[in-house]
Amino acid sequence: MSNGKKGIGALNKIIIFIAVAVNVVFGIKEILGIFSSDDDIKTGNFYTDDFYTDDITSDSTDNSQDNNENNNQNTNQNNNQNNGVSDDSGLVPKYRERYDQLNVRQKEYYQQILSGVRKNKLEYYFEGASLEDISSVYQDVFLSMHPEFFWLDNSFRYRIDANGIAVSLDTYNYWKYVSNPQQYVDRLDAQVEKIVSQANKQPTTYDKVKYVHDYLVKNIEYDQDALKELDSTFMSTSTEQTLSIYGALVNGKTLCGGYSESFYYLMKKLGIECYYITGYAGEYHAWNYLKLDGDYYYMDVTWDDNPLTNRNGISIYPDNVTYDYFCITSNEISKNHTVDSFIDVPYADSVAYNYFVREGLVFDTYNYNEAKNALSKQKNNSAMFLKYTNKSAFDAAYDELITDGKIWKMNVINKKVFYHRFDNDIYTIMIIPSDYS
Repeated sequence: MSNGKKGIGALNKIIIFIAVAVNVVFGIKEILGIFSSDDDIKTGNFYTDDFYTDDITSDSTDNSQDNNENNNQNTNQNNNQNNGVSDDSGLVPKYRERYDQLNVRQKEYYQQILSGVRKNKLEYYFEGASLEDISSVYQDVFLSMHPEFFWLDNSFRYRIDANGIAVSLDTYNYWKYVSNPQQYVDRLDAQVEKIVSQANKQPTTYDKVKYVHDYLVKNIEYDQDALKELDSTFMSTSTEQTLSIYGALVNGKTLCGGYSESFYYLMKKLGIECYYITGYAGEYHAWNYLKLDGDYYYMDVTWDDNPLTNRNGISIYPDNVTYDYFCITSNEISKNHTVDSFIDVPYADSVAYNYFVREGLVFDTYNYNEAKNALSKQKNNSAMFLKYTNKSAFDAAYDELITDGKIWKMNVINKKVFYHRFDNDIYTIMIIPSDYS
């Protein structure tokens, strides 16, 4: 997969209902993805082989949908105790950045929807509201903050009159027509509880975050088949579910939004402040930022999922887990991610929770012995990592270790060949020893 892997896949659509004074149908389609090019992959031509990534190379597949559809959320009567609420009424969200961008009247609409959806209500009347109000409240804010209501499609039907707007929220067909929709909620609840329970056993906050990050990467597959269906009039049940945290956590298949919304939701369950954000990263994309010990960090779980295979299609790294985008700074994330203009994000400059910092694998300058010691600590792992804080140190490390092949002299490669990948923006090098040439 490279740095350009996956798409959100959320189709923003507002469907007119009944006789409308305003005759407009919205249909925004874009694919969220990581730029997928072989240019950022180098291999030594005398001791290793090319490797290939299970990247999507889709051109223009539908994609606001993962975004909002991964924001699709289970209106679970049982699941709403930990939805990040802070006041006695249970209606005001604890994590409020997008919510605080709403005006007073829009906040009332938000709370009206939240209160209703918790009771499985789909029909609303918003007095004094405009179509723009409801689109902002529901699609831009509400869905992005409540992935637990996974059964909600991000579309709605509406009728405008002189006093306001009547709205009917849409649900996915598998929820609408199944005899027992609660079964889906119960399955998701059980899976979330299992993951959170294991995460809570980890000794530190860093370990909890890392556990969730690694769990998602190891247990979710990017659903390339779903991308082909997003333009279809009728999507299959599996594709509808792919566009939500249900697909990610229960079925193990999703798109970018599902990775990010799952991370967001699990962090909330762990009591860790986290946010879901969207923007552009080669294609339309979703990722996260979180707050740890008072400092902000950026996280892109999707980009850290790297299914790597050699030219014969043999997996050379079954775990898929990388850490290039694990708790990184604003300066790093901004090199290849641009946030949607309607989303406010904080400046992040701390590195205390960065994977490479925590593991002692980051260096300001290249030194052969330092690199050898760092790689030796990882000698028995399925992959080894190094990171440098600047381009000159990174280039020096790459040239000597990879281009000149001096990594062999370190005796840290216990297989007959090794593969590698690197990130020119984050200055990381990944080494994968392998018996498969």
